[in-house]
Amino acid sequence: MNSDIGDKFTIHPISGWVLTAGSLDRETQATYNLVVTVTDGDVKTNSATVTVTLEDVNDKAPNFDSSSYNAVIPSTSQSGMDNFRVTHYAPSGKAGIMDFIQKYAVP
Repeated sequence: MNSDIGDKFTIHPISGWVLTAGSLDRETQATYNLVVTVTDGDVKTNSATVTVTLEDVNDKAPNFDSSSYNAVIPSTSQSGMDNFRVTHYAPSGKAGIMDFIQKYAVP
């Protein structure tokens, strides 16, 4: 197996199973290309490339742009109107916007 993958994978010498040998983090590296070489014990060898793609697992909590927000909502706001917006982002790079809508008319 090629040496540029570090200590992330190993191959069981009897079964041929590709096993993880170290921790994997998709945010650090999403794909590994393993060049596996086999030999018949003599002089004949052959190689193949195995591409390992890591699935994205939601392992980090999203963060807000601020730790607190203040909003002033007029008492004349109609039900269902957008009142204020809070933005957040995830370490994976995905961002989002949460709209807070007044559900009931203010008495």
